[in-house]
Order: sequence, then structure tokens, then C-alpha cells
Amino acid sequence: MKKMHSTLAALTMGAAVLGSAAAAHAAAKADFDYAQVMALIEASAGDSKTVTDKIAGKTLAMNLKRSGEKVLLVDPKDGLFFVCEKGDAGFKGGEVVLKMARFVSADDTEPTVFLDNCASAP
Repeated sequence: MKKMHSTLAALTMGAAVLGSAAAAHAAAKADFDYAQVMALIEASAGDSKTVTDKIAGKTLAMNLKRSGEKVLLVDPKDGLFFVCEKGDAGFKGGEVVLKMARFVSADDTEPTVFLDNCASAP
């Protein structure tokens, strides 16, 4: 009976450890969250070079939604768009952590963050 109790405790402990490891993997740590990127864009007055210098190669955690064939967004009211440079085929969005490639904002374009590879989203 004592051996059975020890085995059960070990199995339970192992499942708890495996469960916490899986949860940690699913919630990948990002360099920025959406609010931080929005604040950075606003603080730089939307300057493409300034924003790109700070975000290129960094990861962003957000909940993306499709807004068209190639365009994604988090909040339609913000006016910030996202475009996948690679891996767009079949990408539906959702809670993701993705690497940012660059930011573009000009008089003739909407403010847009280009994402490195949407296919890499978990």
C-alpha cells in the first residue's frame, strides 16, 4: 500500500511538472505587447525609421484578426494594420507571439507593422 501511494504521488508530481512545462511553452514571452507598440508609435509621431529601429527583430504578443485578404488587425479603432511578409497562406490569427520586421507609415499608407513569418505562430 505504501509503495502504491509513493508511485501515485510520483506520477501526480510528474504530470504537474509536465503540465506546467506545456503551459510555459504555450505562453511564449514577447518583447512587446500591443499597448507598448501603440505607445511607441504614438510617441514617435508615427516615424517609420524610429519605430522600425526599435521593433525590428523583436516579438509582439497580440490577438490578431483577419480584416481582408492580406490585412490583419487587433483593434479596428486603432488604425494599425499588420501584414505577414511570409507564411500568410492559411494563417487565421488568434493569440500569437510573432517577430516584427518593420513599420511603415506615410501620407499615402495606413500605419502598418510587417510581421516576419506568420507561419511560425504557435
